Amino acid sequence: AYWIDAGTPAAYLRACMDLLSGVRPGPPAPSTRSISPGVWTTGSPVLDGEVRAHSLVADAARVAAGAVVEDSVVGEGASVGAGARVSRSVLLAGAIVSAGATVEGSIIGGGATVGERASVGGLSVLGARAEVPPDARVEAARIARVEAPAPPAAPPPPAPEPLAPPAAPPPPAPEAPVDTETVP
Repeated sequence: AYWIDAGTPAAYLRACMDLLSGVRPGPPAPSTRSISPGVWTTGSPVLDGEVRAHSLVADAARVAAGAVVEDSVVGEGASVGAGARVSRSVLLAGAIVSAGATVEGSIIGGGATVGERASVGGLSVLGARAEVPPDARVEAARIARVEAPAPPAAPPPPAPEPLAPPAAPPPPAPEAPVDTETVP
């Protein structure tokens, strides 16, 4: 039986590579089909580029003409642009490797983007929707999604006008004099 603690990026990549290379017997994932020795797909990816063993390309993923994918997982809806190269890596759902970029031995999070001609390697991990700018070089880095700065907070409302002090209670009404002399 196969078991691995995949709790670190290195172990996660190793587990994926073990699934693709057959260290763990059977297909690398449910509902996969082999389209050539060591190349698996699920659903209907668009494969205009070259996909080499040992790789899995998921449904709605795209490998553009001139791109090369080897020993990698290309997740659902992920895209590998023209002339890009992905090796020994995992691209999660919706990840984008732009034209001419290189990803080697790394994990690219869902919806993350590697810009044109950028290079990501050395067990780098990009978080979901993280971005590597065009022509950047990233080596052995962890990049979380960079949030846009929050808009400035609205100024607090003006302080209310101070309340007037409570009015003094009216003085008691004078007592009516009692007429003790008129007795009927």
